[in-house]
Amino acid sequence: MKDDESGTTRVTIPLEPYKRYCRQLDKEDTLIDQRLNWMIASQSLLFAALGLTNNSLFSIISIVVPIVGLCVSYFVGISVRAAVSSYYKYSDKLVTACSPSADTEFHFPQLHRDEKNIRRGFKSALVLPWVFLGAWVIVLLWSLAN
Repeated sequence: MKDDESGTTRVTIPLEPYKRYCRQLDKEDTLIDQRLNWMIASQSLLFAALGLTNNSLFSIISIVVPIVGLCVSYFVGISVRAAVSSYYKYSDKLVTACSPSADTEFHFPQLHRDEKNIRRGFKSALVLPWVFLGAWVIVLLWSLAN
């Protein structure tokens, strides 16, 4: 709280912490986006490579490609989960650093957003690597069976 020249008390909020936390939130969101884009591109190349192998002959490629796909899916899944966890940590710190009325008084868009919507938005980012991992397990088992 701060009194100005007219004697009225107004709430002040440090703009620098808000900007710092918003930059960090943006960084985590960008990391998630980049990791998922890289994963989808690599998965499509791996599936294409597997499709080009001659499946009638036992080939080392039909074993190596699914193993690489499994590894990529696993590590991207772990890294996306870490970025989402960091996102929530910085989001909580932002809300704690700012007063409850700051979003209505100062129109800060990052404050006090609906937590359910944020969680829904991260669902596909969290699940997609594990879907690919499951697909690669099936492909690997099929390759080993033939």
